[in-house]
Amino acid sequence: MAYTGVILEGKANKILLQLRDNKPEIPYPGHWSIFGGEIEEGETPLEGAVREIEEELGKRLEKESLLFYKKVTLDKNYYIFRANFPYDLSEITLMEGQEARFFSRDETIKLDNLIPLVKEFIERYWQERIS
Repeated sequence: MAYTGVILEGKANKILLQLRDNKPEIPYPGHWSIFGGEIEEGETPLEGAVREIEEELGKRLEKESLLFYKKVTLDKNYYIFRANFPYDLSEITLMEGQEARFFSRDETIKLDNLIPLVKEFIERYWQERIS
């Protein structure tokens, strides 16, 4: 099983995160995460990323707009992309999760309910953006 996720870069040097649903049957309910999900059979990680953003936010990103960021292999493969996301919250339709919100670097560091693996992705992302 493999997963894909996208670090969505918004305006004012902020990234868009999703507050996951508070359902006990899902991993990390009520935690902040990047948008993404499981790659479907026959799909490339890039195709899965495009599909997940459309399913979760109602916005179709062009494949060319997604930049491959990182692959992490633990017990599952995680393919992480980043993409410019020029939309305001009023322009999206949240289809999954409790909330979507833009966060600055300082705000993400202070989140105590960020999924641990996602926290690693985001911390590395911010470090690379600064250097």
